Amino acid sequence: AFDPENVKADGTQYDVFVRDIIVDNESLIAGYERELPDELLIGPGSKIVTFKYGCRGYGDTRSVRYHVKLQNFEDDWRDVYGNTEATFTNLEPGKYMLMVKAGNPDNVNDAIPHIFEFRIGIWKMQANVTKTGRAQESIADRMGKHICI
Repeated sequence: AFDPENVKADGTQYDVFVRDIIVDNESLIAGYERELPDELLIGPGSKIVTFKYGCRGYGDTRSVRYHVKLQNFEDDWRDVYGNTEATFTNLEPGKYMLMVKAGNPDNVNDAIPHIFEFRIGIWKMQANVTKTGRAQESIADRMGKHICI
């Protein structure tokens, strides 16, 4: 006979991976083959950053639920159900950690998060320094060229 006390939650763990990063509608790593850098530097002034992710596991990945959190941007985990991308807009310069957990509805809170670190750079004007140590305006400064640090 069926005994509800003997029903156990599915403890399947899923391996989460980032499959693409899109910055202002431009793919940075499209495809599964590329190795992600330890920390990605995204140029300043980027308006929209989208992470596409997925998971591998022995269970049915069609029923996987994801929880997402961008540390240094939001305080709480978001249950995004089966959605496999997260978009963030107008991020300030600084370091961030995208954390994604995947699991079945019964165990997603207990899943170990995949962590991907990235940084939004800041603008720095290029300047030439003369022999006297004084900064001199360069052509790049006048043209508004910037470098990311």
